[in-house]
Amino acid sequence: MRFGRALAIYGMGVDCHAGMPPSQPPVPPAPVNPVPVPSNVVASMYAMYPSQWLMGKFSKPTVHTEGDGGLLAGHDWGVGQPHLFTGPVMIVTPSAIFTALGASHKYWIPCSAVQEPVEGGLVNGATGGSGAIAPVGACCLMSTQNCMDVSGAGFNAPTGIGISTPTTRQVGVTCGDIVAGIVSLLTDCLASFASSKLGHDNYEIFMQRFDGTRKCRITFTPGADVLPVFSPDGKYLMWSSKRTADNTTQLFLAKFVYPRYLN
Repeated sequence: MRFGRALAIYGMGVDCHAGMPPSQPPVPPAPVNPVPVPSNVVASMYAMYPSQWLMGKFSKPTVHTEGDGGLLAGHDWGVGQPHLFTGPVMIVTPSAIFTALGASHKYWIPCSAVQEPVEGGLVNGATGGSGAIAPVGACCLMSTQNCMDVSGAGFNAPTGIGISTPTTRQVGVTCGDIVAGIVSLLTDCLASFASSKLGHDNYEIFMQRFDGTRKCRITFTPGADVLPVFSPDGKYLMWSSKRTADNTTQLFLAKFVYPRYLN
């Protein structure tokens, strides 16, 4: 199979994430807790270019790349990509913001026959070395893997499309490259599952002073307590928790008393 190689310019995908479901205005009052929060389909867009310079993996335009830089396999669009919960109206919720901060949209198919130096982004470029390029298919499109979580289990799936610059450079992609990409995808999937399901079952909420001293634990119940949000007047705290037998995500709302220990 023949593919091109080019730079990323845009992309989009579909994720599944646990979070606050969309609703049409007016927003109803907060229901009595606990409130089950199911996984929802989320539309993601790859549009935050600065994130690529941090999390990406590419070669820069230099003599040894024929004056043209390109994406390398494992190139990640990075965190902060916009996520919108789908429904009657595409809206942004607090859950969508937290989801975007942990986003991953990676080019997972390599072309091992063409190796180029790893010169960017910031994380991967610091390690140097070389990597296989990420080939671009017909109409400047290529599959990307997206991060997901369902019932507390994280995983990755090839549910996104990256759009790249037009190119006339051709490279050969073999069945071995496809297999290598699948192995890489499954490896990331296993790592996501292990870290979310096995290592993140009992998160707790803490507070500390601005100078980093006097850390105080707020939650003590078994199960993950995450994503705390204060009311504007600071009198209430809302957070997500998994403390039931069926491991569903719920929203809790409670009056908050500032710990004297932090004064």
